[in-house]
Amino acid sequence: MEPSGLSYLVYCSAARRTLEERELQTILATSRRNNAVRDITGVLLYGDGCFLQVLEGPSMALSAVFDRIANDPRHTRIEKMVSGMLARRHFGEWSMGYRPLDGDSLGSIPGFSTLMQAESPLPESWSGHPVYTLLKSFRDRSGR
Repeated sequence: MEPSGLSYLVYCSAARRTLEERELQTILATSRRNNAVRDITGVLLYGDGCFLQVLEGPSMALSAVFDRIANDPRHTRIEKMVSGMLARRHFGEWSMGYRPLDGDSLGSIPGFSTLMQAESPLPESWSGHPVYTLLKSFRDRSGR
């Protein structure tokens, strides 16, 4: 059972420069470590130099993380898209969806998800929710 005050937050941003695969692996490792301490789960999607992140956790922790991201010089054009309360988590395991530019698959790297691949199903638990629409739109746009 999830604690009261469980919230979600979705934002998008652009990287100030194109990121290499190694940098993305470092971002994933750091995010997983920091978010575990704060009881935050979610998914971080990256494609075409843009990020879309869904965060789930205690409201105050999400606010602190978003403030830190908003002040991170590696990001630009940061926009909070939607937020609200949750009854339960939808991304219980932290993961990062990534669409490699050269077509290689990162599915063998722990923590990387295939969510950015068009044939991968989106979480049914979000069906009918604005987050589902955002994830689908980001994935479809990044798959051009």
